Amino acid sequence: GYYISSNMLQTDINGVLDKIERLPAGTPIMIDMKGPYGSFFYPSHLDDAIHSASTDVDAVGALVDTLKNKKFYTIARVCALRDWNFGNNHVTSGLYMLSRAGLWLDSEGYFWLDPTNATTTTWITSVVLELKEMGFDEVLLADFRFPDSDQYIFNGDKDAALQEAATKLMNACGGSSFT
Repeated sequence: GYYISSNMLQTDINGVLDKIERLPAGTPIMIDMKGPYGSFFYPSHLDDAIHSASTDVDAVGALVDTLKNKKFYTIARVCALRDWNFGNNHVTSGLYMLSRAGLWLDSEGYFWLDPTNATTTTWITSVVLELKEMGFDEVLLADFRFPDSDQYIFNGDKDAALQEAATKLMNACGGSSFT
């Protein structure tokens, strides 16, 4: 397989195009489509989508079309519960600091979303469905977990909360030809 990172999209998309020319059809290719800041690296049409200022999103859209035309197995990598933009714009969907003074930030300065919040699961579902519509074979939800900290508020069983959110996402998005 081949992994196209957000850094590669931002600094050397032509080099990426050159490298994929040498790969045989059917090769699995994973490509970063949304990062932990919440920026989209492709031309998303979702209302709350904020496109990366350092990425030529139209060029990424063209790259995705090339991947589909060359019959690669495409995997979109999406930061799911780690999303600064969405957390900042939808505060009630995030994990709060113990003091309740605002949303909790991890050590890198990112907000984390609460997987039990309906707005959160609707948002992630809409991102996955958009990528499915673009023709991806699979979506990998990076950071689909609770952060490793005891400095935020969450009352409940974290494993059960993640399993329930995953089940909702699979029921809404999964299928025989899409994972």
